[in-house]
Amino acid sequence: MQTNRVVKSQLVQSQRDKSRLWMAGAAFAALVAMLAGWFLGIEPALAAASSADTSRATVLVTNTTHAAVLAQLVEDSRDKNRLSAEFATMTASIPDGTGIPDFVNQIDALADANAVTIAGISVADAQSYTPGATVVDALITAQSLAALKVSISVDGDYEKVLQFVDGLQTGARLFLVTGITTQVDSEFTEQVDAEITGLVYVLVPPGSVVAPVVDPTLAAEASAAVEVG
Repeated sequence: MQTNRVVKSQLVQSQRDKSRLWMAGAAFAALVAMLAGWFLGIEPALAAASSADTSRATVLVTNTTHAAVLAQLVEDSRDKNRLSAEFATMTASIPDGTGIPDFVNQIDALADANAVTIAGISVADAQSYTPGATVVDALITAQSLAALKVSISVDGDYEKVLQFVDGLQTGARLFLVTGITTQVDSEFTEQVDAEITGLVYVLVPPGSVVAPVVDPTLAAEASAAVEVG
């Protein structure tokens, strides 16, 4: 009888051990399944989400950069008309060619506007310009700028001639007056004959060679010395 109880107790204990073993195995299997789910599903999904976040951040930075560039382009476009007008004014003032036909047209229009008569126009060959001590712009050199000596003879009322000279100095083409002489007209005493000399300037293409410009004042002094001698 006692033996049966022992055997029965051992069987119950064995059954309990088997149940515990089965529960442990089931728990282990569930853990394995959960880990497998992590590595096969959740972890890749998180990695994909992280990659997507990185991509969104990259796109955001790129878009921000493009927005800044676009804003600068918009700002530059607002100045386009102003810059174009300034460029047109500068190229008209000092062209990259002699531009003498246009300058002659400017002189003719100025003469008509001031009721004076053009008696003659002469233009010397271009010579390299040597900047004076007051010129501080490093871009203005003998290699970048040339000068052409211009002589203009006009007839007309004295006040009208002065207005014509003022127009020459303030016109679209830069004109530096270096000398002016007037005398009463031999036929019309109420008018004067005027001789105006000056310089217009031209941009020199890189690599071009232009003869040095002669200082008009020195040239006049030399000419006077020869006449006296």
